[in-house]
Amino acid sequence: MLTNQPRSEQPNNDFFGSLPVLPSRGSLDRTSALVRGHLVMCRDEGGDAAVEGSMSLYEKQTSRDIMLEYRRLARLTFPEIASKTCAIFGHSPRVIRDSQDKAHHVNFLVEIRDPQGWLTISTHGLTRHTGGPAFTHVQASFSTNPTFDVCPLFSFDALREELRNIDQKGSRMALGHKGSSYILREALDAINGVPNVSHFEPSGIRQIRATQVDPSSGVVFVDSIDHGAFRADVELVSERWYVAITPSRIIRSEIPSRAKGRG
Repeated sequence: MLTNQPRSEQPNNDFFGSLPVLPSRGSLDRTSALVRGHLVMCRDEGGDAAVEGSMSLYEKQTSRDIMLEYRRLARLTFPEIASKTCAIFGHSPRVIRDSQDKAHHVNFLVEIRDPQGWLTISTHGLTRHTGGPAFTHVQASFSTNPTFDVCPLFSFDALREELRNIDQKGSRMALGHKGSSYILREALDAINGVPNVSHFEPSGIRQIRATQVDPSSGVVFVDSIDHGAFRADVELVSERWYVAITPSRIIRSEIPSRAKGRG
């Protein structure tokens, strides 16, 4: 992940104002909560000073240049978002400083939106979300030639939509034939890290099921030909809204059966 382990204490309300803790469906609270998650992640790394966002004029200008460079690279890398109908903008930059109080890197939030919905960028590529907002938390080295690391942030709606898509499209999505899923790719990567599992390939998957447990969590079940069956518990980390995956080996009878008439 991009951040250190979450701190147990609650963030200082003076820094977060009226930003909601939980995003409610059908409300701007959903997007405001993702902004809050980004700021909490910045606080985890840089302390309360990072949340305050105090920067010198040089740091502000460099941060703007870095965000513009990221937008340029994103459009070059992904033809799907090169169109003028797709809006890409970065905001809420927060400088993270080293032990000598020197800017080490800058975190910012990227929103990508086109007429069909929201898009996020990850190490697995581009993922579309039509049911609810999802943004990309970006960490960049503080330099004139920055490198970038990314982490998608999900609303409850985006999580529900992606779990539903995984359940409906299953192994076809794993093979890249039915869209992309950040959660599915992360689940498969996590399963590949289970002890005594190696070279876990999508082509060896027999079936995939997914279900939602509550608004912030779900389970992806995977049955493979060579390695057996697994479950990957999916959770939106409290206050931060990034996805955490915990894989485990199971027996095939624990995989929910598919209702008749479903693909």
